[in-house]
Amino acid sequence: MGCSRGCYSRYFNHVIRINFVIGTIAILLYILNNKVMKPSLDSYFLNSHFNDVIGGLLIVAFANLVSAVGGQARLSLYSVWRIISFTFVVGLFWEYVTPLYHRGVSDPWDVIAYMGGGLLYWVLARISFNSITKRNSATNTHADVR
Repeated sequence: MGCSRGCYSRYFNHVIRINFVIGTIAILLYILNNKVMKPSLDSYFLNSHFNDVIGGLLIVAFANLVSAVGGQARLSLYSVWRIISFTFVVGLFWEYVTPLYHRGVSDPWDVIAYMGGGLLYWVLARISFNSITKRNSATNTHADVR
């Protein structure tokens, strides 16, 4: 007994919702950091790397949101190794290619911060999907157990 079309639809609705929420939280944290935390707190991390962590979180959520909406689930980033690899490559581009045509300074610690944001995404997504799976299996009395 497999999953019906409605089951897949609910799954993709959850994927879209989770990535939208994580992306929105990332944007709100970015705004909060720039408007409140940086001006009021004298913290090297908040001033130098926090936005990069948030950027890593946001880029993975955005990539997964686009792949879900576009029906390209095979491109989704949910494996920790795919997420770390993706944020590593994106971080290298942002830190070493972008400064060639846009004013900026390369910082290898920023690449690590992007990867940290990707790892944070992985943790948040696992927590979210695990809670959805538990909730759905508790309410589904006809679950297909294999």
